[in-house]
Amino acid sequence: MSVTLPFTEAAVPQIAALLGVPATVEPYAVRGAPVYRLAVPNPTLRLAVALLLWPSLARVDARIGDCSVVYRAVATVELLSGVEVIFRRAAGEGYLFVSVGGRASVVV
Repeated sequence: MSVTLPFTEAAVPQIAALLGVPATVEPYAVRGAPVYRLAVPNPTLRLAVALLLWPSLARVDARIGDCSVVYRAVATVELLSGVEVIFRRAAGEGYLFVSVGGRASVVV
């Protein structure tokens, strides 16, 4: 089943639930708006994908070890139950996805 939501603070608990991890609030904020961290385990790499969700900036950062991607202009999030979360831009160009198994990829 697939559900598409606007990328707002209200979507954060649903993103965290699908990925099976808690969303924690970072100790800093952007103009008073919270930034959320999710640590999604990747058993193959024995690392976690660190996802920073910045709904107020329409931004998602994905970090795996020393590699990171900053994905901006995120308008919607598609939740594919048991599979992955897809972050999409308003213009429809490209997407960032993070799977339940801790894989992340960007398509531009």
